[in-house]
Parts: sequence; structure tokens; C-alpha cells
Amino acid sequence: MLFVNKYQGALNARREALRLQDEEFLQEQRHRRVRRQEIQLLFGSALFVVFIFFMGLGIGSVGTALGLMNFLIEGVACKSSHTLCYSLRWDKSNMVLINESSTTSKQNERTKSTSR
Repeated sequence: MLFVNKYQGALNARREALRLQDEEFLQEQRHRRVRRQEIQLLFGSALFVVFIFFMGLGIGSVGTALGLMNFLIEGVACKSSHTLCYSLRWDKSNMVLINESSTTSKQNERTKSTSR
């Protein structure tokens, strides 16, 4: 009987050690999961800040380009009235269309030659 009690105690100690080992493993898994989530949140928030920065940079660049094109430059020469250059101008009174200006200059030359 002493022999059985001795091994029963060893068996119980072994079971307790295995239970503690399993608990430790589960706790380590939980810690890894929490660390992974923290890293993902940190990485995601950093990417969000970078994304917002570049969006602001792009919007500012487009706004600056439109402002320069519409308010600072008096005469802009565009190839035709169907181009993006023509579409982006708000004040089209100061525009010079290259195709139309060449035809206009040809018409002016014709009128000058006929009047002579």
C-alpha cells in the first residue's frame, strides 16, 4: 500500500506539472495574441497618418496648381477647347486657343490682303 501511495503522489505531481505547463502555454498564447494586436494597431494607425498626409499633400498640390493657373497666369495658351487645360480655367476670357488663333491670324491676313 505504501508503494501505491508513493506512485499515486508522483502521478498527481506529474498531472499538476502538466496542468501548469498547459496553463503557461495558454497564457503565452494570449500574450502573443495581445502583442500581435498591439503591433497591428500601431502599424495601422501609422499607415493611416501617412495616408492622410499624402492625401493632404495631393489635394494641396492640385489646389495650388489650379490657383496658379486661374489667378496668377493671365494668358494661357491651350491647343483646343476640348483639352483639360481649357476645362480647368474658370476665366476663359483671357484664354488663347492655339488652333483658333492660327485660323484667326490667317483670316486677318486674308482681310488685309483683300483690302489692299
